[in-house]
Amino acid sequence: MDDHFRHRSGRCQTRVAELNQMDATFQAQVADLLDLPELGESQTRRHHFTFTEYDHVVAVGNLAFKIGRHLKCDARACARAGLLHDVGAHWFDTRAPVALARRLAESDGVCHAIQAHTIMPVPPRTIEAVVVIIADFLTTVSECGRALRTIPNAFRSQLRPRDGEVSAA
Repeated sequence: MDDHFRHRSGRCQTRVAELNQMDATFQAQVADLLDLPELGESQTRRHHFTFTEYDHVVAVGNLAFKIGRHLKCDARACARAGLLHDVGAHWFDTRAPVALARRLAESDGVCHAIQAHTIMPVPPRTIEAVVVIIADFLTTVSECGRALRTIPNAFRSQLRPRDGEVSAA
């Protein structure tokens, strides 16, 4: 059973890694943003566990671009909003990334998608904003899941329900 699980788990991890590769088409849509000093600085800020802000925003932008292409909406806006959505942000405060997008003269659609990606206080009103929300959510779940798999087994046993407790699963 363990060998079967390891084989399937390894195959899934490989597929996730393939999906998260920055493809050339995505790169072409955001090439001018990749050289921003703010994006460079994001490589030093921790975001989810062991992932940097840079890792997160590139993964979100790349996935948002792929989803946008699939849905035949403005995939370029999805990619750009996904890439900028958390740059310099603090928790649910989107003022810094929205200000950066406005300084870069990004479209109102990109600015809205960045502002709406937290769902509060601005709800999404475009398909591109919904795409960024979905990409952010899926990327965050993936990052947190990968980080949790690295917790040592001794500590992980402390996370399991004790006798008489009900499991959340």
